[in-house]
Amino acid sequence: ETTTGKSVIFAGHKNGQLSLLHAPDQLRMHNIQAHSGQVSFLYSSHGKPDHGILGSVARLVSCGTDRCVHIWGISVEDDTIRLTCLSTVKCKVTPMLISMVGNILALVTTDGVLSMYRTYTKEEKALEQPTHMSVLPCAIHLTHHTEDDHKKGVTALCCSKTL
Repeated sequence: ETTTGKSVIFAGHKNGQLSLLHAPDQLRMHNIQAHSGQVSFLYSSHGKPDHGILGSVARLVSCGTDRCVHIWGISVEDDTIRLTCLSTVKCKVTPMLISMVGNILALVTTDGVLSMYRTYTKEEKALEQPTHMSVLPCAIHLTHHTEDDHKKGVTALCCSKTL
């Protein structure tokens, strides 16, 4: 994990790649192929203590027209920034809004539907299950009361670490 506390700016491209636009102290990064379609959304999550490996620190979250949301770990080795895909949520409809606090990921798809997931790394999921069972997906869809349903469609989404 990066402990430098320095800010960086990432970019998503039409060819599905992620790149580093700005970083202090001569840090660099090789472009990575993140999505099979264009990158449509990037988000920096807010880490929260005691939210497992995935949610305890800030992460880069990317979304593409391939309907996949990837949660990336950011590390610094020597003078190179590395992104490692820690978890992926596959959606039925392309997400247009993303927000994440700890390991809770909120998505709004192009049809205005809000979905929330508790996310895990593959390693965290494997630790929770007996070894003879196959590993379950790294995201669990969260449900809420029907009276809390959003009938008119969600058009904006934001998160806050503390209120």
